[in-house]
Amino acid sequence: MADNDTQWTWNFTGPTTMSKAQSRPSTPREIAWELTGIDGNTPGCLRTHPAFKNIATITGSGTLVNFFPITLIFNASTYYVGYVVVREQSNNTYFDFYLSSDGTSVSKIDSVHTVTSPNATGLEVDVQCSGRYAYIFIRGRPAQVVYVATSGPTLTKLPAGPGLVPTVETQLDTGTAAVVAAPCGVVSATVTGGGSGYTSAPTVTFAAPTNVPPGRTARGYAVISAGVVTSIVITDQGSGYTAVPGITFGSGAASATAVLNPGVATASTTGRLAVMVDKRGNTGKTLYKSGNYGFAVQFLDSTTGRKSQISEIGYLEVPRNGSVDQNLPIMLRVWFPSYYSGGAWVRGVGTTPGVYDKALIYRTVNQGIAGGSLYGNSPLHLDSIITAPASTATVTPDGVNLRVADTQLVYQDTFAGRTRSDDVPPQGGVAQFLGSTLFVSRVLGNTATTLTDSVTGVTPPNPPPGVGDLRWSTTLDTQPENFSQFSRWVPQTPGNEVVAMRRVGMSMLGFSTDRMYRISRADSFIKVEEMHLGYGVAGKDTLEAIGTMTYLVSGAGLKAISADGQLEDVTSLDTLLNVDWAPYKANLKMAFDATGQCLTILKPSVNGPDGEAVCMWFGTNRITMLKDLPFKHMRSGNWIVGGKNVRRSLFVKRHNASGTYGVYIVDHERSWGVYPSNLCGGTPVNVRFGDEGGSGTYPSPNTFTYSEQEFDCAAYSLNGDLTRYVVNEIVSEADNTQNKSWAIAPMFVQWTGGNVGFQMQPDQPEFKDFFRQKQVTNAAAYVEVIATNEDLSSSGVTPSWFAPIYEGTSDTPIFIATPVDKNGVQVDTVFDESFEVRLGNEMPRAPFGQHGVMGASLSPSFVFPVCGVDIKLLAFSLTGRILDTQRRRV
Repeated sequence: MADNDTQWTWNFTGPTTMSKAQSRPSTPREIAWELTGIDGNTPGCLRTHPAFKNIATITGSGTLVNFFPITLIFNASTYYVGYVVVREQSNNTYFDFYLSSDGTSVSKIDSVHTVTSPNATGLEVDVQCSGRYAYIFIRGRPAQVVYVATSGPTLTKLPAGPGLVPTVETQLDTGTAAVVAAPCGVVSATVTGGGSGYTSAPTVTFAAPTNVPPGRTARGYAVISAGVVTSIVITDQGSGYTAVPGITFGSGAASATAVLNPGVATASTTGRLAVMVDKRGNTGKTLYKSGNYGFAVQFLDSTTGRKSQISEIGYLEVPRNGSVDQNLPIMLRVWFPSYYSGGAWVRGVGTTPGVYDKALIYRTVNQGIAGGSLYGNSPLHLDSIITAPASTATVTPDGVNLRVADTQLVYQDTFAGRTRSDDVPPQGGVAQFLGSTLFVSRVLGNTATTLTDSVTGVTPPNPPPGVGDLRWSTTLDTQPENFSQFSRWVPQTPGNEVVAMRRVGMSMLGFSTDRMYRISRADSFIKVEEMHLGYGVAGKDTLEAIGTMTYLVSGAGLKAISADGQLEDVTSLDTLLNVDWAPYKANLKMAFDATGQCLTILKPSVNGPDGEAVCMWFGTNRITMLKDLPFKHMRSGNWIVGGKNVRRSLFVKRHNASGTYGVYIVDHERSWGVYPSNLCGGTPVNVRFGDEGGSGTYPSPNTFTYSEQEFDCAAYSLNGDLTRYVVNEIVSEADNTQNKSWAIAPMFVQWTGGNVGFQMQPDQPEFKDFFRQKQVTNAAAYVEVIATNEDLSSSGVTPSWFAPIYEGTSDTPIFIATPVDKNGVQVDTVFDESFEVRLGNEMPRAPFGQHGVMGASLSPSFVFPVCGVDIKLLAFSLTGRILDTQRRRV
C-alpha cells in the first residue's frame, strides 16, 4: 500500500442558526476531544472564554475556610445580596457578613458571630436564608439567627430558637375592682445553706403573696452539684408580694432567701397571660356563657416575624349561679417577656431589648361545664392580638376584655402545630429549607431536645436522640426555629446519615455517602424514602440543583436525579471524575450560573493556579475545561448585574498572602472591553526581561509588578516551552536573566483534536487506517481576532500560538511547534500591525521539526496562552502523509 500525502482539517464553523430543524451547535467528539478556555455559548467557532470579573473584595486576617452567598429581604422594596465569610484566626472562627443593594457597593459587617477557643476551628458549618433571616448552623454548637435590623444595613444576632415558653394563669376575681399592677415579684433567690447528700434536685416552693387582690406565686427550681444545692433558677417572678416570701425545699436541709424586685412593676422572663372573669360590670362588654374556656398565648416580634413557643393551655371556668348559667365578661392581662437590668425590668429577651412586642391570644370556644362543645373538639383559635403599650412597657395596664363571641371565633385562624418545641434548634452542620420548614442534619449533642419543668426542675422523658438524626421544624406555621421533639427521622445505620440536601421542585433530596433519600411533605407530615443504594454523594458541596434535576458527583461519577427519584448517568465525565480527579472528589464544588446556563465543577486551588474546572454548557451541549485556576471556593448565589438579580456562580481567590480575597463571577457580558481574555480582570501585562533587543539596557528594578487580581495566577514565558509559573513567585534573578516575554494571568486556551488518520482506504475497513503510521510535518490555525488590548503592540508582546502534538493517551506532548513565516523564520505574532490575522500565503505555519513527527496514534492541539486578546478559532489543519503499513519507522 503506497504512502498518501494528505491534509487533516478540523472545521469549527458549525451551524449558527437556532432553527428547530437543525441540531444544536455542539462539538462532536471527532472534532474535539478536549476544549480548554473556550466559551461554550458561542456557536460556529471556538471563542475565548469570557474570563472572570472581580465584583467584591474580602478583607480581614486569618484564613478563609468557607463562603456562603446569601440574600436578605429588608422590606417589600429593599433586599440585599451578599455572602458570609467564615475565617479562622488564632484558634477562633469568625463569621463576617458582606451585603450589597446594587451589586456594586458592598458593606462589611465584621465578626457578626464568633466561636472562641478551645476547639473553635475546623468546624462544620452551614448558612441558610429565609426572608430577612440568615441562620448559622455549627455542628455541636448553638445555632444563631441574624436579621436585617435597619436599612443601611445593620444586623442583629440572637440565639436561634423560640427559647422561652410562656405561661397561662387563670383566676376568678372575687372582688369588684379592676385588677391592678402587683407591688413586686421575686428577682432571685440566694442560697444560704446548700444542705448535703442530694442525689437529685429537691423541689422548691415559694410562699404565696398575701395581699388582695391576690397576686401570683413565684416559681423556680434548684440546681445541685456534688450533692449540694448551689443555686435556684427563677422561672416566674410572681406578683403581688409586699414582703419577702419564704422558700421551702422538698427534702434535705437546704435553705434560701428570696430577693424581691425593687421596682414597682411586675414582670415575667418567659411571658405570661392572666385570664379571669370580670365582675366590674357588663356594660359595653362581650358576655360569655358559663362553661370552660381554654386559653394559650404566643409572643411575636413584629419587626422580624419571629415567634416564641405557644404556652400550655390554661382553662378558665365561667361559673354558674347555683344551677343557672351566667353570662359574664372575660378579662385578660399580658406580661411581655422581660429581663432585669440596671435596677429595672426591660421588655426583651436575654439582653436584647424590644423583642416580642405582640401577644397572640388563642382560645377555645365554650367547652361546657362537663366538657364537650357545640362547635367541635376545642381547637385553639386566634382571638386577639395585643400590642405592648410602649417601647419600655413590660405589662399591659389594666385588664383587656375579650370581644370575639364564640359564633365568630370558629371562623378565625386555628393553631394546628404542636404545643411543645425544643428551646433551641438542633446543633447540626447541614441545613436546608423546604418551603417554610427547615431541615437540619449532622446533629451533634443533645442540649436542646427537652425542656425542664418550670415547677419541679425535672426533665420529662422525650424520644432519645438517634445517631444520624434528621430533624425538621414545624410544618404548620412559618416558624423555622421551632423544632418539635418528635419531628425527626433516624437512619437504620449511623453511616447512612444525611450529609447534604438540595431542594428540587416541590420536594427535597437528601444524600448520604452511600445512598439517596427523597424527602417530601404531605400536608403536615414529612415522608423520607430511601432509594438508589450505592449512589451517595462524594462530598458536602459536590451537588447542585438545577430546575427539576439535581446533579451530584458520586463514587461512580456524575449522576443526575429528578425530583421523582429517576436516576441518570452522565458518562461524559467518567474518566475525569473517576480517574483524573478521583483523589480530590470529596473536595470538589459545584455551582450553576443561570446567565451562562453553565454548570461548573471546580477542583479548588491548593497552591496558586493549580485549580481546574469542567463546564457543562446547557445551551449548546458542550463540555469544556478551565485550567490554571486560582479559585479556592465556589458556590451558587444571587448577585445584581446590570440591575438584575440573577443566580450566578461566585468564585473566591486570594489577592495577597495576608488575608485579602476577591469574589468573582464569569464575565458573560464581556464587560472588560479591551481586556477580554485576562483570567481575573487585571490589566494584561507582558514584561520583557534581560537584554531587550540587544540594546544593552535592562529593566530597573529587575522584576515586575502585578495587580492583586493576578495574585496566585499563572504566567507563561512565550519564548519557551509552555512551562507554567506562578505570578507572585517570579522574583528570582534566575527567572529574569533570559530574554523572556511573559503572559501574566492569561485565559489559557487549548483545543485538542481526535486521533488523526481515520481515512477510508480502498477495500479496507474504516478502522484499518488507525494502525498505519502517520508523518505530520506542519500545523496551521485559522483565527479571527475579536478584541485586543491596544497597548500590546508597544509592550513587547508576542501573541503567538503553539501546536503541541500528543501520541496515544500521553498527557505530555512529543513536540511543540511554533509558527514560522514562509522563509522558515520563527514569527513573533500571528497578527500584523493592525492585529488582523494573517491569511492566505501570509498565514504562518508551525513545522514539527525538520522531518516532522511520526506515530500511529497522533492527536493535534492548539494552545493560546496570551492575555489581552479575544479570538475565535475557526479551523485547524495538519499536513503530512500516511505511510505504507509495510514500512517500519522508528
